[in-house]
Amino acid sequence: MIYYDITDIINHSKFSTKVSGIQRVVLEGLRGLDGDYTIFFMSPITGRTYKVSGLENIKINDLTPFVNLWIYADIYISKSSGNLDKYFEKLRTLGRKKKAVSDSYFIFSKIPSVKKISHAAVIKYLRNKISLYPGLTVSEIENFTDGASVALFGGVWNFQDKYQTLMETKWHGLRKVFMVYDMIPIVSPYVPDELKAMFKKYIPFVLEHADKIIVNSNSCKMDLVTYCSGHGITAPDIDVVHLSHKLPAASGKVKTDPDFEYPLRVRKLQNEQYAFCVGSIESRKNHVNLILTWIKFFNSPEYANQKLVIAGKWLWDTEELAKQLTYSGHVYGSVIVMHDASDAEIAELYKNCRFTAFPSHYEGWGLPLGESLALGKPCLHFDTSSLKEAGYGMTVAVEYPNYKEYYNEFKKLMTDDEYYQQRLNIIEENKHKLRSWQDFSLDIKHVFSDEEKIQ
Repeated sequence: MIYYDITDIINHSKFSTKVSGIQRVVLEGLRGLDGDYTIFFMSPITGRTYKVSGLENIKINDLTPFVNLWIYADIYISKSSGNLDKYFEKLRTLGRKKKAVSDSYFIFSKIPSVKKISHAAVIKYLRNKISLYPGLTVSEIENFTDGASVALFGGVWNFQDKYQTLMETKWHGLRKVFMVYDMIPIVSPYVPDELKAMFKKYIPFVLEHADKIIVNSNSCKMDLVTYCSGHGITAPDIDVVHLSHKLPAASGKVKTDPDFEYPLRVRKLQNEQYAFCVGSIESRKNHVNLILTWIKFFNSPEYANQKLVIAGKWLWDTEELAKQLTYSGHVYGSVIVMHDASDAEIAELYKNCRFTAFPSHYEGWGLPLGESLALGKPCLHFDTSSLKEAGYGMTVAVEYPNYKEYYNEFKKLMTDDEYYQQRLNIIEENKHKLRSWQDFSLDIKHVFSDEEKIQ
């Protein structure tokens, strides 16, 4: 029996229904389930656990089916009578107005007869606001089968205290299989202090409870082994499962609508020659040095009105980059930044770019690198962490941190057509090696099969 946790997907859906990195992996892991399994989630409000059925019959294009699962399960499915109180306790932490609502609720709840009426009124109100996605059913899990395995592929660190309680109670007799995506907060300096502090608690938690860890690169495995060695910990069984090199399938609208058009910001680049950089905008991704590389090229005799396009969500430690772009007028309009590009837009930008630049200081895998190769575009990056491994010998990997050589390769890819064609040929001759999400799911299926044999 495999218990497969989707708590992280539900958590992410409350902020955005767009499928991003970790949530993509969790969804693709679902497709690796076969035989005896249960898909479940934990409510971080109440700590209750629930089985969800019917996902296998739904075409999941985004995270909409997961949005209401927590509150629906806690209010309508759970047998616990105190769940509603816990939600009102949570309201106290969400601002002054919501605290006032919470305080009023608890004042009225002190009177038994009034409490019964107020409970019924709140539940009736919520029933008109909250519904379960068509085709899904939810039931509470009181007990887990001893000897089974629980697969934890999401952001367990977000609710570590709740998971700790489950480890000590319902999951005491279960095997625990964790997915560790990277050790970046432990090994890289380009991470906010609060994230470092969180991972300094999370990684020991994983190593304390894990019977097996899945990582997405040998680089990440070595980081984990090194950490264990340095802390006197015996490393658990660690399996390496590479992620996909390929973008998710484009939306049906893009494929089938003859009148579909990309937004102006994408359309106007179709006849431009540009380098493309994809990834979250933060200091670890090294955009500042990419812009310095670009400025050097911009001021070179070889520059002929090419562009640099950057697509990614702005995160942390970006002040220097923002000033760099602002004070230079985005390098006289030659640098274009898209902070909210859709998957379809990104696929189109990959399609029309000359090559991609991915100068990251450190990665756990490097999805943009693989996506670039899958669409036949050379990728320029440093040979740090997992990136050379993820490139499968098809990328342009520069010794880290040799910026002079990085610039030389950047200029050659942009201006030397013979060299550029050589790089295209390498990708074409080796593209059969690239992995799909189906390959990932199949490997996860094998991992789960091995788990069931152990049980």
